[in-house]
Amino acid sequence: MKTKLLIIVLILLKCSVSHAQPGEIDNSFNFSGIGAYGTWPLSDPPTVDQGKVDAVVYTSAVYGANSIHKDKIIIGGRFTSYNGVQVGKIARLNPDGTLDETFNPSVEFTSTGHYIYCSLALSDGSVILGGQFNLLGYTNIIKLQPNGDVDPTFMAFGAANRGFNGLVHALAADGNKIMVGGNFQKIYKPSGDIAVKRLVRLMSNGEVDYTFDNRRVPSGSTPGGDFDAEIRSITVQKPGTSDARYLIGGFFSKYTYNNIDYVGRFFRFMKDGSFDESFHNNVGVGPLSPAEHQLAVFDSEFLPNIQTESNSKILVGGSFKQWKDGNGTTHNIRGIIRLNENGQVDATFNLGGSGTGRGTNPSGSLTVFAIQMQPDGKIILGGSLNGYNGIALPKGIVRLMADGTLDPLLETGEGFYSGTGVYGGAGTLRNIQLQSDGKIICSGDFTHYDGNPRRMIARIKTRECFNAGLFYEETGWDNGANPETFDNTYYMVINSGTVTIPSGQHWVACELEIKPGATLIIDQKASLTVKGIVMNNGTFHVEDSGSLVQIEEDAINADLGVGTFTLTRKTTPVKKFDFTYWSSPVEEQTLFDLSPFTLSDKYFEFNATTNSWLTPVGGSSAIMEQGKGYIIRAPQTFSATIAAVFTATFEGRPHNGMVKNNVRKSGTNTWNLLGNPYPSAIDANLFLDHNSTKIGGTIYLWTHNTAVNPSTGAFQYTSDDYAVYNRTGTVNTSPTGVTFAGKIASGQGFFVASSVNSGQVEFTNAMRVTSVNNNNSQFYRLSDASASAETTIEGEEKHRIWLNLVNDQGAFKQTLVAYASGATNEFDRSYDAMVFNANSFVNLYSIANQENLAIQGKALPFSYDDVIPLGYSSTLAGQFAIELGNFDGMFTTEGVYLLDKDLNVMHNLKNGSYSFTTAVGTFDQRFELRFMNESLSTDENMLDENAFKAFAENSVINLQSTINIVDVRVYDVAGRLLAEKTGLNAMTFSTSLTHADNNVVIVKAKLDNNQEVIRKMVLK
Repeated sequence: MKTKLLIIVLILLKCSVSHAQPGEIDNSFNFSGIGAYGTWPLSDPPTVDQGKVDAVVYTSAVYGANSIHKDKIIIGGRFTSYNGVQVGKIARLNPDGTLDETFNPSVEFTSTGHYIYCSLALSDGSVILGGQFNLLGYTNIIKLQPNGDVDPTFMAFGAANRGFNGLVHALAADGNKIMVGGNFQKIYKPSGDIAVKRLVRLMSNGEVDYTFDNRRVPSGSTPGGDFDAEIRSITVQKPGTSDARYLIGGFFSKYTYNNIDYVGRFFRFMKDGSFDESFHNNVGVGPLSPAEHQLAVFDSEFLPNIQTESNSKILVGGSFKQWKDGNGTTHNIRGIIRLNENGQVDATFNLGGSGTGRGTNPSGSLTVFAIQMQPDGKIILGGSLNGYNGIALPKGIVRLMADGTLDPLLETGEGFYSGTGVYGGAGTLRNIQLQSDGKIICSGDFTHYDGNPRRMIARIKTRECFNAGLFYEETGWDNGANPETFDNTYYMVINSGTVTIPSGQHWVACELEIKPGATLIIDQKASLTVKGIVMNNGTFHVEDSGSLVQIEEDAINADLGVGTFTLTRKTTPVKKFDFTYWSSPVEEQTLFDLSPFTLSDKYFEFNATTNSWLTPVGGSSAIMEQGKGYIIRAPQTFSATIAAVFTATFEGRPHNGMVKNNVRKSGTNTWNLLGNPYPSAIDANLFLDHNSTKIGGTIYLWTHNTAVNPSTGAFQYTSDDYAVYNRTGTVNTSPTGVTFAGKIASGQGFFVASSVNSGQVEFTNAMRVTSVNNNNSQFYRLSDASASAETTIEGEEKHRIWLNLVNDQGAFKQTLVAYASGATNEFDRSYDAMVFNANSFVNLYSIANQENLAIQGKALPFSYDDVIPLGYSSTLAGQFAIELGNFDGMFTTEGVYLLDKDLNVMHNLKNGSYSFTTAVGTFDQRFELRFMNESLSTDENMLDENAFKAFAENSVINLQSTINIVDVRVYDVAGRLLAEKTGLNAMTFSTSLTHADNNVVIVKAKLDNNQEVIRKMVLK
């Protein structure tokens, strides 16, 4: 019988992972539905509608991911049985909500006046309980061992009475110390009772921690430090650190400190117990209203900002209709409010909203007893509330967006209802906890949730994933599922073992969870796209050129403090004195940890105002700012002559969602060093378009082409330089390099030019791309022949010419000229790019509107009459060549000519490179790019034989036309201009040629109807 029941339970659990609408009840949790009851013995069999017997669950605590009891739940309150088993107001549940029968308390809180109000689950499985009781000499506080036995080492005073003389309502851990709050005035102790006045910090053994003294007063004064009523809430900021602070809330209306009465119901204390007078910055603040005698703060949540503490936030929930801030301003907000780190009201939270309750006067239906943050930043409120911002909602629970507005996705149906009707009313949530997978554990005073029988405790779903993909080390993918077929409806869970996404595969999931001890690896050139959050409690590694892509901008990744995420990136080969441009795809990454063997003074950021490099504040210990670029020199252990690949490892929580970074310009200083903030590549065009009002339309990527040893004589002058990219195309920095594909790799830093004095660029998930087509492979690895070719956006027309300036020793510089839809003949943000040259030897550029351009985009339609000036500079004298590096579009059939005006030579670059000799210097008047319509020399484009005649006799060329001849130019086969006549406007033309090589010439004539005719002739 037991075996059959176990099989049924397992089936239910397996099926339950098929997620549906957020807010739906999770029927796999305590599937029998019996729950907590308040009398013993129970009727046989017990019924879920067993009257309104007092059986409230006041407190629940979930064991953390680092506990052997992970996700188990301690519950305490007024109940005396759970699922038909006598438990006496305290029980431990398995993660699925069934009773954990290995927990058998050696004390029974069975007396009518015994209640458990608060609990603290410790990582070793033990639990501290607070409330109203007196058992075995323990008054209102007790510690139980993992099996439920009383822990005799806790408050081992050797007396019959130990504990507090009043109720304990709040417990919180600060490292191995315990904060206790309630309505007590002293601790019982044989050597003499100790006055503690409603707030105290205990050592782990229950002894008073005298380093915490909230009764500090000036010398000779009467002892103070007293609350005038009970404490109901304690929240620890930065627990376990020397900077810990304590947020205290409750029913009290004032706190006396140094003989001063501070009015309010929410205060903060320092680590040593002193009152934090900077919090609120004023006397007479707090959630006060004389019309409400039971105003209270019941819960608070500290929301740390990992970048700067000044941006940290504090959520405060309770029973109030107004909140008075430190400036004396009254805020009409009900039930929930967010404060800045200094205690001032954060007016941006729920902007314009009224808070909890429905209607204008919600009376008792506004109280918030519990606040819980989801890993994605959404906020769950539980209490007696029945609406939000004036909107009527099912009772007991609401979920808010991170900005405080209502989240409509959590559909709770009929909500929580019925119950015992004790303080707070029936259908009330008293506590909310999250298990490691983000599911919501709700406890309180209710018998039903959305029509389902659930006495005092229930679990509801939070996800939008409708299918499950589960992996177990022993059995593989559950039910033989194939993860390659998953789409964005699958909740992917790696429960145990190691899963690797192979190179070339690209998986998709709705959400991802990696359990403790489990591992997920994304291999090189593989990727995973996750619609929602990544919950990593295990090991998650992304290999070089692999990608993690996320879709939802507001999905906040979580690791519960035990997960490890790493991403590796491999550089092009570098030597000891070479620098690489970096950007961090993870939180909290320091420069030092990225390259620990780099000299401490060789980490730099770029100052846009001064146009110079500087050492970051904090030096090598500085945390890499998201979206910002840095340069780091190679490790000192690297060779100064032999280049090697450096492998960098980033470790931290992966960035997701919108990332902002500052850009600025100062006079002519416009350059800003940014970086891809994600563990995936981003589309450069989408980034540039999204930020079109803040930055120019071009990115510049440091390619790091380390020079070959000069002693070999090969590539002697190859120089580090910037690849240039915009909508027109890419200018490369190496003669063997693969064209940049328009996808900025993870970890890659790059330059842009700011078009505003001060502003912020934005990175968004919409810019992220998977590793399909090796999109994340170019970091910046131009020699990687497997990298994809540059992509062309659908609907764009481009006709492009890449020109290279080279010599036999390896000097190289490239420029790009193109005719493209969207471009004009003026300077275009997205189609033209200024020269940003770091090549110390040579430079090549086109010239337009008195600007030197690395990329020049020109308007369509193309004209054969276009003349494009070219300029170059060189620190090297000698023999050079200009060559046609590449071409596309119409230039696959059209001629491309270089005019050397110094030598009066017109050279067809399609016939080969053009060699010339140069001195050192800058030369902007020597070369022009020109075009000839060679296709007109074909038969189908020739005029009628009698309409245009060309013949030669005695080295004299004769032309006769029925249409006026406007211009004539005659070239030899080497492209040298032999004769020219412009503005002819005649139907005949003759010229004598006696110096043409091989007696072969090319005649190009432009007619009055704009037609051009080309004839190849042999002189006779």
